[in-house]
Amino acid sequence: MDNMLDIVQLAAGLYLIWSAAWGKGKVYENEYIKVPRERYVKTIRILCAITGPLLTASAGLGMAKVIEPGKTTGWISWAVCMAALVALAVYTSVSTDKEAAKAAQQATVQQAKADSLRAAFVFDDEDDADQSPADGK
Repeated sequence: MDNMLDIVQLAAGLYLIWSAAWGKGKVYENEYIKVPRERYVKTIRILCAITGPLLTASAGLGMAKVIEPGKTTGWISWAVCMAALVALAVYTSVSTDKEAAKAAQQATVQQAKADSLRAAFVFDDEDDADQSPADGK
């Protein structure tokens, strides 16, 4: 299957076009952003609107054998698509408040440790709930 990359590119391109058009999708989910939410969403939509059609066009031309892998046009197409994807990833990374994300992750780990310790030493929670004063036990 020599066009597997084209299929993946086509799927990613269509997803990014859909994300840009409707403003929905996983690409927008970032709880810890440093910039105002409206600015973040607007920039992501612009980057998706640029990257999606590039990926889709490159995949379509690859499937139609207009662009052949290993040829100069194939390398140029690949480099342009990768640059657009890297720009999207870099903007997301730069806009993320890493300190807040790290603090939230540490809080989650602490909670998980506390829950696991409690579970190790508290037994028969279900039995306590099943017994009531009306049982006479």
